[in-house]
Amino acid sequence: MGSRNFVSVEEPRRNERAPQEREARSRPPRARNPIGVYVHFPYCRRKCPYCDFVSYKTELPDIPHTRYADAVIAELDARLSSSAEHELATMFFGGGTPSLWEPRELGRVVRAVERAFEGRSATDVEITVECNPTSLDVDRAMALRDAGANRLSVGVQALDADRLAFLGREHTPDEALRALEAALASGIERVSADLIFGVATATAVESPTEAAEEAAETRRACAACENVVLDLAACL
Repeated sequence: MGSRNFVSVEEPRRNERAPQEREARSRPPRARNPIGVYVHFPYCRRKCPYCDFVSYKTELPDIPHTRYADAVIAELDARLSSSAEHELATMFFGGGTPSLWEPRELGRVVRAVERAFEGRSATDVEITVECNPTSLDVDRAMALRDAGANRLSVGVQALDADRLAFLGREHTPDEALRALEAALASGIERVSADLIFGVATATAVESPTEAAEEAAETRRACAACENVVLDLAACL
């Protein structure tokens, strides 16, 4: 009985592989050993009951903008040796409420990261800043853009007043939509809206259809949806 080949690998003919080669050449090169840098900004105007991240309710005049930037840059310097074989792909400023950080200080951190990865960065590093609607208007969005941000992630969470109150949020649905419009008007092309779905208040449970309708209300922004487990004692 003759042998049988179950796997056959053939070199494609030249006219077959040309389109794929042209497409590959048109795409930006992928980062080698890509790494993402996350910067945590732990200060908030208030602590949301569902938030498990390290964050502290802090009065605006008490936020140590410059000292915190100095501390982040010092930690970056201490960690450089562990990233020697990596190429920078993304930066993400999360919190807390990074949109409360003075943009000049946030920008100082962005530039420090860029210097640390000089010659080892992707061609289009995505730099995201998380924002709350209560601390984002056109001027702040433009200042964040000038600081280096090319993506804003707006913490909408819901577009229903009862659910926002249940979640402990400070903003109204209209304020959330205005913040998204401000982000889009700043010239930043990548804008996302965070939404929490499946929230059950004392009067109603959000259905999947309602969640989809809320996502549609964010218009041109990309909706990022998440489900969370709430500590009901903290919310009530």
